[in-house]
Amino acid sequence: KTYSFSLAEEIPADAVAAAMNVTVIHPDGAGFLTVWPGGEMPPTSTVNFKPGDVVNSGTVIGVEDGRFDIRIATVDVTAYWVPSSWS
Repeated sequence: KTYSFSLAEEIPADAVAAAMNVTVIHPDGAGFLTVWPGGEMPPTSTVNFKPGDVVNSGTVIGVEDGRFDIRIATVDVTAYWVPSSWS
């Protein structure tokens, strides 16, 4: 199942990308987790896991209006970018 999240309270409204750590904690089965800016899910994974793992991965994704889509995980945003900071 896909979940949509908003970072509107954590990052500025004009941010176009965010760096984050995603963590899978003790899953019951093997699988993968994908984080993406929304729309159709890409054919790649952000992190792969097997039963009982605690696995994390850092990723940078585009965000639109502070929103992104993800599969089950814990998310810790570590940075964000706004267009005016690209000088």
